[in-house]
Amino acid sequence: MDAGEDGDVSMEHEDGWKPEYVQWWFDFLNEKGGRGVSKDTWIMFLDFVRSINAQFSNYDMEAAWPSTIDDFVEYAKARLS
Repeated sequence: MDAGEDGDVSMEHEDGWKPEYVQWWFDFLNEKGGRGVSKDTWIMFLDFVRSINAQFSNYDMEAAWPSTIDDFVEYAKARLS
């Protein structure tokens, strides 16, 4: 992968996070209800989006992700199938 002038790696040809997953995230949060999203979750969400593949198959449930992201991955995998 080549880095652009700003140092970011282009992922336009990669099989990663898709634009429709943003809506899935908000649908998930609305269905979950309850309290808001923690600051820790929002901080880690960008790393999650940058690292996940389109099928969420490279997600490690044993890693140190917030439980909200763990729950979202289960939700997203169910929507994919």
